Amino acid sequence: MIVKMSKVRMVGPKECSDNVLNVIQQLGCMQIERFEEEIESPEKRYHVTEKEITEKVYLEEFKQNIEELLSYLPEVEVRKSYINPVNVLDFLKNLVGKHKEHCKNIKEEINNLKQNLRSLEKHRSFLTAFEDIATEDYRLLSSDAVGLILKDKKYLETLNSLVEEITDNAYEVFTRTLDDKSIAVIYVFDERFTEPVRQKLSVENVKEYQFPEELESKSFFQKLAYISDRIRNMENEISTKENELYNFAVRWLPVYQDVLNWINARLKLISAKNIIYETKYCFVIFGWLPSKDLEKLKNAIADYCLEEIDIKELEITQADLNRIPVMLHNSTYFKPFSLFTNFLPLPSYTSFDPTIFIGIFLPIFFGMILGDMGYGITILIISLAMIFWSKPDTALSDAGKIFSVCAVYTIIFGFLYGEFFGSLGRHVFGLKPILVDREEEILTTAYLAVSIGVFHVLLGLVLNGISSIRSKNLKSFGTSVAMTILIAASVVLFVVLFKWEEGLLSMSLIWIIVGLTIVLIILGGLIAPLDILTSMGNIISYVRIMAIGLASVMLAHVANMLSGKVGNIFLGIFIAVLLHLLNLLLGVFSPTIHSLRLNYVEFFGKFLESEGKGFKPLKK
Repeated sequence: MIVKMSKVRMVGPKECSDNVLNVIQQLGCMQIERFEEEIESPEKRYHVTEKEITEKVYLEEFKQNIEELLSYLPEVEVRKSYINPVNVLDFLKNLVGKHKEHCKNIKEEINNLKQNLRSLEKHRSFLTAFEDIATEDYRLLSSDAVGLILKDKKYLETLNSLVEEITDNAYEVFTRTLDDKSIAVIYVFDERFTEPVRQKLSVENVKEYQFPEELESKSFFQKLAYISDRIRNMENEISTKENELYNFAVRWLPVYQDVLNWINARLKLISAKNIIYETKYCFVIFGWLPSKDLEKLKNAIADYCLEEIDIKELEITQADLNRIPVMLHNSTYFKPFSLFTNFLPLPSYTSFDPTIFIGIFLPIFFGMILGDMGYGITILIISLAMIFWSKPDTALSDAGKIFSVCAVYTIIFGFLYGEFFGSLGRHVFGLKPILVDREEEILTTAYLAVSIGVFHVLLGLVLNGISSIRSKNLKSFGTSVAMTILIAASVVLFVVLFKWEEGLLSMSLIWIIVGLTIVLIILGGLIAPLDILTSMGNIISYVRIMAIGLASVMLAHVANMLSGKVGNIFLGIFIAVLLHLLNLLLGVFSPTIHSLRLNYVEFFGKFLESEGKGFKPLKK
């Protein structure tokens, strides 16, 4: 829900302004703002002193150096530091430059080593493939080798013939299949055949495996050994330097992090001074804070021995409505549903928090669509497992809580529909539909879905009317009232014409509809009739509750029917489980998506104003 805000003015002796700002920052519950219309002489703004300008420049430079230093450090668990940041400011200011350069150099060395390592990494698979033959025996002999990478093994026989011809069959060939399915080949022979073999391969357009140029003078096995040793040494060196950075972070990060937090808080305080007003003898601070925190602010000021500070709650004017900051706070039940509303823009202060309505209508629509006790119990078990195995206040935990509520409504509507894994409950447990038989009474189910749509759309229009009253927009209020009555009259007219013959009541309703249409055109212009048709289309859109639910019922019916006709109990159970599992997966995604759509499009579009500005209190 949207937290009620109070507009506050604080007045006191000029010399107390710093203390008052400190108290406000400690509480972290007040957003300071300028209200020029409340000041007789708006030019009486606080002017930052030369000392404060110097301090700000000093702290911003210090902050920049610390942030750069922290960017070089790895993430470590930060222990609590008991050092007062104020006591070490000058000491760290002189030290941070050296620490920054030291860590920067280590970081650059690590990056250079990793870059060089990446250039050698491409040889690792080739080296690993032939590490069993790169032995000391070959190095002691006057042997050399040529390495190749082949895409297809069919070329190997031709290459063997070429090498055999040059070496007079005095060679060995080794082949390995690499991870990318290519073929690595090594021909080992006396070193006197090295150049002839290379020349022949070149003439035949066969590319030799390329090692780094600086190893050109070494033999093949010396190259293998060198690269292998170099990779191992680089990895050890990288590990050593990363440990050095880690140890530095463990020692210094808590101190620098505390100092950085203090600097940020101090800079916010200096910036806040630009927003207050002052005269020769007093200061004036305006701002917003949650109404429930007003007494807490007064008590904190009094506890700080600042009884001479006058704190007054001001009347919120029409001009203030668009500038009131928005703060959302929801109860334990509704809080997880913010998972589906956090990505929406903030509602305006005079509108409503969409999370409340998602928390109410999403589970109901979900349950109406899926409406099966068996599926509901299954989803409930899975949801409880998600909550149990996930960390609190995470997306997975919130999703588990949401679907556990949806599962409960699914069980309730499943009981009302008489469904347990489709018609299985009727045959096994003797369940009977109480509300409606969705498999047989399709038209009745459609009427129920449209009725829900009428209620939902009318509720949206009523909420728009309430929002219009809050924002003191009489034109919008009149439009909402006229649209609400018009849609209600249209629905009643449809029922009358469908159930009874035309008569005085139907003619009266037609004249009401015509009259309200004219009123809407006057209030909303020529686009008003389009809004009427849009609202009617929104209501019809709720038929999807019936349609998607019917699809789920029919798939469950097919699963039960097929399982009983295969003639084999085990195969029948397998088919039933497979089809019910498919239906369950569809029954989780489809109801969720379409229930959210009915809320986002058909419902929120009627009243939700997304022009809110976030509440940004002065805090550390």
